This record gives sequence, structure tokens and C-alpha cells, in this order.
Amino acid sequence: MEAKFEDVPDEVWKYVEPWLPEPPSHARGGRSRVDDRLALAGIVYRLKTGCQWKAIPRQFGSGSALHRRFQEWAEAGVFHIFLAEMVHYYDDRVGVDRYLRSDNGPEFVSSAILRWTTAEGIETAHIAPGKPWQNGTDESFNGRLREECLTS
Repeated sequence: MEAKFEDVPDEVWKYVEPWLPEPPSHARGGRSRVDDRLALAGIVYRLKTGCQWKAIPRQFGSGSALHRRFQEWAEAGVFHIFLAEMVHYYDDRVGVDRYLRSDNGPEFVSSAILRWTTAEGIETAHIAPGKPWQNGTDESFNGRLREECLTS
């Protein structure tokens, strides 16, 4: 496995850790919980490689445990907050265009996305009809977003 998947860099972790929800109590026993930082590394591995949850290397914990953690954090809004934090981080260092380019898919018409873009001063830019080269990786991203976050 490539070293880039083995850990979450300190520079990234410091932006994520404060937003993670408190772990549930294990008063009734059961297996010990996978470390949050290791779980995030496993989730990033899954999202970058596109592998199935069950195919995630065991060094990150079981695929089912990581999937539960992903769902737990998604419900808590961790990934929305993390996206905003990373946009600010990148903007401070390099600068970013203040628009979000997307196709006209239903996932980008949601009120949550519209509230976030408005609050952040981000304009939306849609892919022009008949201009498939503007699409880039949008279709792949939209498919994964739809599958992982919107149909859970």
C-alpha cells in the first residue's frame, strides 16, 4: 500500500479532530473502537481508490466499522464542515476561485449546498450545455457523492 494512505497528516488532522462527535459509550462491552485518525485514513483510502468497504485493508479496521463511522460522521455534518475548513485552508495558501462548478444534477440544488455557498460568498457556475470538456471529473464525483452521501 502506498504510504500516502497510511496516515492523516498532522496539518489536516488539526482541522478535522475538533469537529468529530464524542464516541458513544461502550458501557455494555464489545470491541474497542477504531481510533478516529486511523478511521479517517481508512475512509480517505476508500474514497480515493473506489474500493468496496469490505476491501479496505485490515490495517484500518474492518470495512463495516469504517462504514459505520463514515455514516456517523456524515450525519453529524463533519464532512460539510471539513470541506469548508479545507477551502479556507487552500484559499489562505494559494487562493481559490469563488465559484462551484457543477452539472445541473439534483444534488447541487439542495438547500444545504445553496446555504453554504451563499454563506461562504461562493457563486455557482453550471457546465454549459454542449461543452463536455467543462465536465472534467464532475460526473464521477457526482456519482460517488450520490452513492455515498445522499442515498444512505
